[in-house]
Amino acid sequence: PAQSLGRVRQSGGPGIPPRPERRGFQPGLSVSAQQAANGTGTELLALYDLARPQARAFYGEVLGWRFSPGRVEEGWQVEDVVPMTVLSGGHRQATGVPMWLVEDIAAAVQRVRDAGGTSTEPQRQPYGVMADCTDDQSMHFYLGQL
Repeated sequence: PAQSLGRVRQSGGPGIPPRPERRGFQPGLSVSAQQAANGTGTELLALYDLARPQARAFYGEVLGWRFSPGRVEEGWQVEDVVPMTVLSGGHRQATGVPMWLVEDIAAAVQRVRDAGGTSTEPQRQPYGVMADCTDDQSMHFYLGQL
């Protein structure tokens, strides 16, 4: 963390010091759980997709990330990063797409739709079940259930 923090500061970023986090691991998927300071709400960020494969040089330089080919065309897996992070292509614009873990994906998909968002039907993937969603303001995200 200290080495990455120094690279961020050298590149002009704020370099916020690391804070303690609870982390857990699931088969094939790293998970970062963070709880609010008041002890409520734990969100599980299972995956972060930086939807721009051309960013490898930047993040490799700033964060020291190493990459291996991903499972999709124009896709790259960031090695040894928690939560799991990928770079993927095929997106209209550069963005970051989180995958939030839920206990019951069918119920979560219904809540997305009830709240005015959209979701695909949940689909089985090698690492669990996933649904591709957008919120009521067109922000892209995934839901996952292990």
